[in-house]
This record gives sequence, C-alpha cells and structure tokens, in this order.
Amino acid sequence: MAAPGVWRARCNVFARIGGEWLTPSCAAGLLPGLMRAALMRSLPAREAVLRPEDLRRAERLLAANTLRGALPAVLA
Repeated sequence: MAAPGVWRARCNVFARIGGEWLTPSCAAGLLPGLMRAALMRSLPAREAVLRPEDLRRAERLLAANTLRGALPAVLA
C-alpha cells in the first residue's frame, strides 16, 4: 500500500477544489507526461498534496493520459 500522498497510476489526476485545479507532484509517483504538462498550462493547475478526502470534496475530477486525453472521473 502506498503512503499518503504517493500515487501509482496509469493516468494523472486533476481535482477542482475551491475553484482551483490541483494535481499531485510528479515526485509523488505520477507520470510527467505530455498531457499532464498541457493540462498544467491550459487549466491552469498547480501541484498540491491530494489525499482521498480531498478527492471526495472535489467539484470535478479529471483522469488524463496522452493516449485517452482528459476524461471526467468519479470516485467509486
């Protein structure tokens, strides 16, 4: 099991919280890919520590990778 704030994923997660787009740092285990870089500029988004409770209170969630693009996401 990963420590809090450490991510293991095939995509990057973006959460809109309080009107601001946030995404975990690449140092937390995310991929520093092309789609992530594009979304960091275009949303714009900033890096932040995101915990499960942050994702639950997010106004919107996106899952993104270069192959599929940015897609709306929901927590199951």
